[in-house]
Amino acid sequence: MKPPFSYVPLLPAAIIMVAVILIIHIFTLEPPAIMGKERYHGIVKRSKTNDTGQHLTVNTTLPGGQRATVLLTYPTVSIPVSPGDSVSFSATLNLPAHPDMYENDYASTLRRSGIEYTAFVRPDSLDITDRSNSLYWRIRRLQPLIGDMLKQSDLDTPSCEFLIATLTGDSSILPEATRTRFSSSGVAHVLALSGLHVGIIAIVLSIVLFPLRMTGKRHLPTAIIIVALWSYAVMTGLSPSVTRAVIMASTIGLGFMLKRRYSSFNALLLAMIIILLFDPIALFQPGFQLSFSAVASILIFSMPLNNINLKNRSLYYIVSLITVTIAATLGTAMTAAYHFHTFPSYFILANIPVIIILPFIISGGIVILIAEAAGIGCSAVCQSVDFLYRIIDSITTSVNMLPGATIKGIYFSGWTLIPYFATMTALALSIFYRRRIWYLLSAVSVISTMTILMATAPHYPEEEFFITRATYETSAIYRHKKEAFLITTAAPQNAMSVIHAHQRRFGDFLSIRGIDSLRIAPDSLTLGNITRIDNMLRYKDKTYQFVHNDRLEPNKHVDYVVVCRGFKGDILDIARTFSPDSILLSNDLHPRRHNRYLDSLQLHAIPHRSLKKP
Repeated sequence: MKPPFSYVPLLPAAIIMVAVILIIHIFTLEPPAIMGKERYHGIVKRSKTNDTGQHLTVNTTLPGGQRATVLLTYPTVSIPVSPGDSVSFSATLNLPAHPDMYENDYASTLRRSGIEYTAFVRPDSLDITDRSNSLYWRIRRLQPLIGDMLKQSDLDTPSCEFLIATLTGDSSILPEATRTRFSSSGVAHVLALSGLHVGIIAIVLSIVLFPLRMTGKRHLPTAIIIVALWSYAVMTGLSPSVTRAVIMASTIGLGFMLKRRYSSFNALLLAMIIILLFDPIALFQPGFQLSFSAVASILIFSMPLNNINLKNRSLYYIVSLITVTIAATLGTAMTAAYHFHTFPSYFILANIPVIIILPFIISGGIVILIAEAAGIGCSAVCQSVDFLYRIIDSITTSVNMLPGATIKGIYFSGWTLIPYFATMTALALSIFYRRRIWYLLSAVSVISTMTILMATAPHYPEEEFFITRATYETSAIYRHKKEAFLITTAAPQNAMSVIHAHQRRFGDFLSIRGIDSLRIAPDSLTLGNITRIDNMLRYKDKTYQFVHNDRLEPNKHVDYVVVCRGFKGDILDIARTFSPDSILLSNDLHPRRHNRYLDSLQLHAIPHRSLKKP
């Protein structure tokens, strides 16, 4: 069997491009900090709406003339802002804050998406100055229109939301529980637009245009499909996975029209080069990495894994569903586990039936869109799509309920991906060339990968304690083995919202230590090396007194007094009452009061430390 990667002239160019991007990224400086509010002008690239308002990704120009990408939080839906709109807004641009030691790294996620600044914009501080009517932006604005048309149909809400996600790529409309269930069962990829969706749409278009092909105009349907697929890619925002699939499909179509030889691997590399040429930052996005590694792995491993004779077509295609799924998982398992820290144990059980059903759902969705645009009722099609989605919902729910359905808390160094992909490469070479040297290298690579995984596995102490930097209350987290407690000054009625906020902020901290959830600590707690009695807390040999009102009750020697929101008295009274070794000014203090306390402590040479975010 001839290996699919035997003729890849574009490989050197792709390697050089990746190396150049990595070198530039290493030496790229952080964008400059900007002080004070300014008036900016820019063009909206993306717009997402949720219950809290709109989140706008805007390309703008900084005061020094440098171009930058800003993520705006615009807390209103009464004035909809669409991609392609020119906007003028007043805001203070903030660099994404570097996380505290235990926080999730949200700043890195933004940087991987090419976002350099964030800002909050008051509803009366943003004006839409112009709207571009170029073909590109008119196609981009079709995305919400498609969602609105599906919502007007007779579809049930769950199947409608699923169709919006799988046709437009806007999975934010789905409930969090649905996204979690699909992820846990191993079919989250159907919610993120990819080559699978592009392939289904291409097949549907081929069937629709088949009569035109029968008239002898063989190239016209192919040209129409290429144009339609590129329009679809633009409409969904030119995500790396969709763009990759459309470039490969276009290469196939052009090869067919020009009667030229076609190489899947060269088409894959061509897609990589084109995407990175226009969007170098895409290299660091999980979608780009997963899309290219999945397709490369399918091209390499799917056929060798399928030993069914092609003459038995039915059985061959059934087995292909399994081998393609296994091949894609070989290519993406480590990358997905690195980014998302989970692995679905029963991915094959869910993927095969879902992949069989998905083309019929997407085809039904296209029919519904055409019918809605024409003003024709199609209740029967809506009912069929509802029925098919209920099957998918039942499959994902059943798989998710199986014991050990998801392996959680997977954390390892990104450097481990290098020996892993070296193992995959050696394995591929051994499959196609069947030489002893490649078998030996495969074994050595497997051992190296496992050794690195075990050597770099994180180890943590039995218990940990730290004060968080919350905005509206002062909170601390105490972990003892597999239990984690939140000690907070928040009012009881706000306790659950504070718990949820901290579980989001410190999700990685909890997950890597095998902890499912935080619990509110009782007023009296003795566990491990911690003792809490109301506002006094002792951890190991240090005592902390939390002060969040003006009633000061003298205590025995206190190592640290944590001054929180709610205390409005004289900071020197705290020093006289508790005689602490140090005073900690909490992050939730109002900035002016915080600064006044800071000045007073410095003036009187009282040991102190600010917990305020820089």
